[in-house]
Amino acid sequence: MVKRGMDFQATGTVEAAGTDAIKAAATGVNLTITEIDIAIYAFQDTGTVALDDGTTTYFGPFLCKDGNGNHIHLSFKDGFSWGVGKGIYLTVGTANVKARLTVKGFYNY
Repeated sequence: MVKRGMDFQATGTVEAAGTDAIKAAATGVNLTITEIDIAIYAFQDTGTVALDDGTTTYFGPFLCKDGNGNHIHLSFKDGFSWGVGKGIYLTVGTANVKARLTVKGFYNY
């Protein structure tokens, strides 16, 4: 039986085309994600953002077209299991897009 461990919350920001990784601090344990919050700011160009673990894309790519501060909030009633030792990557596909990712959840042991 999996037991709920310490709470987890982390934030990462991508300022232009590229990737930022949130690494789970505890090694050898799964992370259960309960909330994902992505704030997107696009300037001039249409752009995309996606969330992945370095191998598989789980959410996205989401299209963002304006500078109005688009906001994506995902909440999981029972949590979303993230693999042992995998990073949480926010990838921005366009130079004129900035995005901030906040992830909340807890460690399993």
